[in-house]
Amino acid sequence: MKKNRIVSVISIVYLTSVFCGLFACSTGVEKQFVLENDEDKKEITLNAGDWYDRGQAFLESKVYDKAIEAFDRAIEIEPHFADAYNSRGIAWKSKGEFSLAISDFLKALEINPRDIDALNNHGITSFMAGDFNSAIADFNMIIKITSPILSSSFHSRGIGWKHSGDYNRAISDYNIAIRMNPYNAMVYNSRGLANGDMGEYKRAIADFTTAIKINPSFARAYTGRGIIHYRLANYNKAITDFSKSLEIDPNDAETYNSRGIVWYKKGDRRQAIEDFSKAIAANPRIIKAYNSRGIAYFVGKKFDKAIEDFTKAIEISPEYANAYSNRGIAWKNKGQFESAVKDYTKALELNPKNADAYNSLAWIFATCPLDKCRDGKKAVSFALKAVILKPDAFKLDTLAASYAEVGKFDEAISTQKKSNVLFKRAGLKKALSKGKDHLDSYQNKKPWRDDVVINKKE
Repeated sequence: MKKNRIVSVISIVYLTSVFCGLFACSTGVEKQFVLENDEDKKEITLNAGDWYDRGQAFLESKVYDKAIEAFDRAIEIEPHFADAYNSRGIAWKSKGEFSLAISDFLKALEINPRDIDALNNHGITSFMAGDFNSAIADFNMIIKITSPILSSSFHSRGIGWKHSGDYNRAISDYNIAIRMNPYNAMVYNSRGLANGDMGEYKRAIADFTTAIKINPSFARAYTGRGIIHYRLANYNKAITDFSKSLEIDPNDAETYNSRGIVWYKKGDRRQAIEDFSKAIAANPRIIKAYNSRGIAYFVGKKFDKAIEDFTKAIEISPEYANAYSNRGIAWKNKGQFESAVKDYTKALELNPKNADAYNSLAWIFATCPLDKCRDGKKAVSFALKAVILKPDAFKLDTLAASYAEVGKFDEAISTQKKSNVLFKRAGLKKALSKGKDHLDSYQNKKPWRDDVVINKKE
């Protein structure tokens, strides 16, 4: 029986973990299956090991369904064939069938509780399924029973700790992995991601830079460093890093989306839309790019295009609350208030703590130019919830309008004054100008009416 090596790799934006398994087969059984060769019609016989080898070939060629069929045959002949369960689990994992993969890895471990490959694969798949505690337990066992201990085990466990929210333990494991192998760019990248999440931006940049020095073609390290530069508002440096990452990997939808966001922050909507479109071309199901492009279109007053993008994001992910909220804003600016109310209501159904959705609903109920859309009591109720969840100048501005709609002009005046003070402190000149207009209206005992044109066309 030949020994076959399978390399199973996870390498995504926030996770890089390499693992490999050495699968040795020794069936020692006499049961056989009979097949007919399609070419010469001669009967050939395959034992469990032969089926396993066929499965491995299909697995390496990424023909997962055929691989699973072959491993099924191997297991049918030899029910205690641990390596076949392990390999079939890898095939299921590759198809995104995590529960079936985990079941196979557990069966392999039932047969051989000290199977390092099965433990590692079970840990990786548990991680991908969101079961971080199980993943950490697997890596703990690997560290306990292997000799010598591989640095990759600490790296993998560190990734588990990070995603379970225990950053200190994650950093500790990454440090051990780096001491054991100071030339592994992926570990520096993982530590950079953890440091970035902790707000340790200088350390994160240092880690990503080291990863790049070790491997100048490590696209994800450039992306990681670019994200930190973006958080620090170093937009030009962020664009440089994202561009370098895309030069190495021109099909990375996430990085196109990230660079688009930076262009948007710099005020270049044309470049932003171009990058969001490239992200969508690379991955037609990247909902964040549709949402981001929709926002860019909205700011450019291309409301119909914005609605089209938000709608596409919702089609891909019907639970995406932000897209409903954003589409509601676009409907409102087109003067289609009833559609806006429906979308804001859906956004709140999906996320009851969405302060902006409460605020947007309150604004419509307080200021809508259509009598049938206004409801002062609802406006006050929603505006108060928005202020409690996210007290800022805009929420107070809406609360003031809501008080005015129910005739509580003293409360409207005092609330609007507070809002205007915050607008002034933040240097929001346009918002302050509007706030002063609102205040004048309330001082004259007049509720505010939105100036949106009904059924506005682009």
